[in-house]
Amino acid sequence: MSGDDETQEQTIAEDLVVTKYKMGAEIANRMLSHQLKQHLIDGEKTIIQNPTDQQRKDHEKAEFEVHEVYAVDVLISTGEGKAKDGGQRTTVYKRDPNKVYGLKMKTSRTFFSEMERRFDTMPFTLR
Repeated sequence: MSGDDETQEQTIAEDLVVTKYKMGAEIANRMLSHQLKQHLIDGEKTIIQNPTDQQRKDHEKAEFEVHEVYAVDVLISTGEGKAKDGGQRTTVYKRDPNKVYGLKMKTSRTFFSEMERRFDTMPFTLR
């Protein structure tokens, strides 16, 4: 993207609102789209979609730079646009590369080493 950064973020939001009205649905509340970097899927710059008034105040405006990549997540609901617990357990995980894990059991250390070798900082599933 090029041009005025604030206008770009508004344009993304406006496009989502147009899509919402065309589909007769609601955009899921408080969705964040993140900047992507090499080996990092949730960068520090974010675009918030359908924020509450408090989130609108708290959300830090980000400037779009040339050659930046963003993953724009769009969840649209035919209901109220609010997420609810479906009762299913999480199957996709991601480790925190800034955290040091002190694992005591040999099986835990073995699993962690294998996970670190195969996935590094990317999300993974236990299937």
